Amino acid sequence: MADESEGLVKACSFFALDFHKFLMNDATLSSQNLFYSPASLFVALAMTHFGAKGKTAEEMSRILHLSALSPFALNNQMKEFVLTLNTSSDNKTKLLIANKIFLEKSFEVLEAFKSGTREFYDAEVGLVDFKFHAEQARKNINEWVEEKTNHKIKDLILEGMLNAQTKLTLVNAIYFKGLWLEPFNKASTYPSDFFVSKEKVIQVPMMYREAHFKFIESEELACQILELPYIGNQLSMVIYLPSENDGLASLEEKINFGNLQKSLADLDGSMPEEVEVYLPKFKMEQRFSLNDVLTGMGAGEMFGGKADFSGIAHEPLYVSDVVHKAFVEVNEEGTEAAAATGIGVKMMCLKPMFSANHPFLFFIRHRSTGAMLFLGHLLEPRVEA
Repeated sequence: MADESEGLVKACSFFALDFHKFLMNDATLSSQNLFYSPASLFVALAMTHFGAKGKTAEEMSRILHLSALSPFALNNQMKEFVLTLNTSSDNKTKLLIANKIFLEKSFEVLEAFKSGTREFYDAEVGLVDFKFHAEQARKNINEWVEEKTNHKIKDLILEGMLNAQTKLTLVNAIYFKGLWLEPFNKASTYPSDFFVSKEKVIQVPMMYREAHFKFIESEELACQILELPYIGNQLSMVIYLPSENDGLASLEEKINFGNLQKSLADLDGSMPEEVEVYLPKFKMEQRFSLNDVLTGMGAGEMFGGKADFSGIAHEPLYVSDVVHKAFVEVNEEGTEAAAATGIGVKMMCLKPMFSANHPFLFFIRHRSTGAMLFLGHLLEPRVEA
C-alpha cells in the first residue's frame, strides 16, 4: 500500500481487530466457522460516515479509528486506497472493490454527498423506486452485488428490508481470485485428521506442498506463522497456527495491533525456507446482520431517532440495517473470496405513516349514529368487475 494511505490502512486494521474481538464475545459465533471482509465493512461504513454529522459522526469515527485523520486526509487516503486495490489485478489475479449508492428516484440528496462519494469512493449512483417498487429495487441491488462478486454473493438484501421509507442503500462489494505462486498438487491431497477439539476429530481433504515459504514461530503469540503468496506477489494468505490444538481462543484473545504488526514485520524480514505445508481444502459462506454488533461497539446513535445524517440530505435520516455476506473457497489452485456490505438508510417518521400494502380489515360506518353499514377484509386487491 502506498504511503499516502498508511493512516487509513492502520485504522482499518484497528477496526478489524476490534470487530473480530467483539464477534468472539458471542458464544455462538466463537464456536463456529467465521469469515467476513473487514475491508468491505470499513469502506461501506466510512462512505456512510461521509454524510454523518455531530455525535453520529463522532461515534462512527471512533469505532472506525478515524479520529486521527482530518476529513481532507481521510478523503484523499480513501481515494488512494480504492485505486490501489483496483489496480492490483493482473492476468492471473483478480481484485475488485466497487461502491454504489442506490437512491430513491424521488428523494433529493445533497450534491456535496453525491460528488464526494463519487470522487473519494468511486461510488456510482443508481436511481431506483423504493417508494412503490421496493421489491424490484431489492432485486436490482442484489443483481449488482452478484455481478460484481462473480456470482458468489447472492441475496445480500433479504425480503422485507426495504420499503417506502428507504431513501438510499449504500453498497460495497469486494471480489478476489488468486492462484497460488506455489500450487498444491491434487494428487497429494488425501483424507487426514483435523482436530476440531479435544473431544472431536474429523476427516478432511488435506492438501500438501513442500516449497520455500516465509515462515516464523512467535513465542509471544504461541503460534506458527506462514505466508502463502499468490501469483504476482502483491497478495498473499497469512496463516496464524496456534502451537496447541486448542489454542485458537487464546491466540484471538491476546492478539492486538502491536503484536500483529510486529509478527508481520518479522515475517516480512524473514528469508523463505523450505517448509512442508499441510492445509485443508475448505469453503465457507456466511451472512451477518450487524446492527446489534455496531451498537455494542459504540455506534448506536446512527440507528435511532437521534441519528444525524444531515451531510446526506436535509430530511432526517437513520440507518435501518447493516448487512454483510461473505464467501471463500480454498483449494489446490488458489483462493476465491467475495463479500458485500449493504447499509440501508431510511427517513424518520416525524408524522404517522399508513401504508396499506398488506391484507386489512375495513368497514363503512354512519358517523352520527355509529352504525356499521358495511364490513369487509381485503386479502388481494382486484379491480375487475
